[in-house]
Order: sequence, then C-alpha cells, then structure tokens
Amino acid sequence: LKQATPTVPVAIAMAWTKNWYTFMDSLDILMIDTYPVQHKPFPESPLGVMTRFTDSALGLGKPVIPINQCMNWKVMAGKNDTYRGSPVSELRFPTIAEIRYWCFSGAAQGVRGMFWWSHTRSIQAGHSWINGDFAIATREFRDFVDLTAPAHTPTILKQARDDDVLLALWRHPA
Repeated sequence: LKQATPTVPVAIAMAWTKNWYTFMDSLDILMIDTYPVQHKPFPESPLGVMTRFTDSALGLGKPVIPINQCMNWKVMAGKNDTYRGSPVSELRFPTIAEIRYWCFSGAAQGVRGMFWWSHTRSIQAGHSWINGDFAIATREFRDFVDLTAPAHTPTILKQARDDDVLLALWRHPA
C-alpha cells in the first residue's frame, strides 16, 4: 500500500493486544482503541487504560490519534443479562467528566487528534446522550484546541506525572 500510494497517509487502528505494534512499518498514523466504561460509576471506571496505552503508542515515534469510547456497551449485549463481565442493566455511556478526561489527557500527552467510536452505536439508544453530554464535552474541547493551536505541541511536564495525573503547558501567542 505504501509503495503504491506513497503520498497518502496510512492510519491503522489497533487494540491493546499482544504484539499490537507489529504494523508500525506500514503506517503513518497510529490509531489506538480501548473502551473502558462499562458499569462502574465515575470515577471507578479504568480511564487510565487509555492514557497508559497512549503513552506506549507515542513512545513508538508515530503520530497517535486515540479512538475513544462513544457508546454504551448495552447496545451490543442483545438479550444477555451480563455482557463483558458487567450486568447489562448497569451498562452506561461515558459521563461528561470521562469524556473530558480522554480529551484533555490526550492533549496533554501530545496526540494529533481525537476519534470516537461509534456514532452509530451511540444513537442506537437514542440521540439524547450524543446531543447532550457528548456534544457539550467535545465542544468544550474544540474551543480549547482552537485557543491552543497547535494543540498537539504542549510542553509536557513529566516530573509531575504518574499514570493518572498529566500536566502540560500550552503557550498562547499574545
């Protein structure tokens, strides 16, 4: 593919599985996905899974765009009582705080964009979440990106960082 179309960027979506990085020679943009929000209430969902995955991906030297969770696992559960180890009746959408966490932690890490999976899956449960909490949080993030452009080039303060706390500085020209 890269030989046939050398000027067309190639993006590959990878889940955090064994040897997930094996296609690095074939891609220009690494898109990573994990969807940790199931039934646990905020802040108990393991959101840091995405920030740790992002750190690993960025360490490989290619531009990274995380594919964040934009759905409720309930729509894929069918008639089951449990799905992916969670009670179906308790499965939920990400909260505004969780969406903000993914957006701003990714920006603090220096990702090149945000991608969300899946609009189609999210509206299977109606439009209220996508038009409400999701729209509010992503518009806030869009405003932030516009103010800090280019948002993917923060000064990352690694000394103040652990798996769940990220600190970065964006300089805005006067």
